[in-house]
Amino acid sequence: MLNATTPLFGALVGMLFLREPLGARRGLGLCVGFTGVVLLVSGKLRAGADDTAIGAGLLAGLLYAISAHYTKRKLAGASPLAISAGSQIAAAVLLLPFALWYWPRELPSAAAWGCALTLGAICTALAYIVFFHLLRRAGTTRSMTVTYLVPVFGALWGYVWLDEPVTLTLLCGGAVILLGVLIVNRAPSPKPNAPTSQPCPNPPPRPAP
Repeated sequence: MLNATTPLFGALVGMLFLREPLGARRGLGLCVGFTGVVLLVSGKLRAGADDTAIGAGLLAGLLYAISAHYTKRKLAGASPLAISAGSQIAAAVLLLPFALWYWPRELPSAAAWGCALTLGAICTALAYIVFFHLLRRAGTTRSMTVTYLVPVFGALWGYVWLDEPVTLTLLCGGAVILLGVLIVNRAPSPKPNAPTSQPCPNPPPRPAP
């Protein structure tokens, strides 16, 4: 749910700091999508959770929103592959000291390494390439609505792999999320072309008497 605050932060950053108009349709779609996220996970949240974790999740959503706007404005001409590779290499360099400091005494199994490499290659590297390509073509607001789908797929994989039950609340929340994404990404109706006034053709010359 906290990850799904990214589109809302993106809209606020765009309006308050970049003077980007949001529009009534996209604003409605963002609110509908977030309502669906709240409905989807309403049975799995509880008050009194770790405030540090909640703050970190909200800060991550804000930073995702800022980075999307920055990428759209400053790196519009760069290749999605180059942006994805640069961001992942920078993240790996920054996290390497922490990884070495917290290195486990017992090395993970080969299966665990394979899962980690698969997640890193497909769910992170390839996903970022697709996201930056979408960001360049569809804009920041539309691109960030993909985070609304994270709880939907989380519930789907929970049903497929963990035998978690599919409830009516889950189905209704997923439907509301998809409705919000549809509202945001729906192309506006084209405006009818204004009639253009054609100048009257010159009358043919009268024959000489």
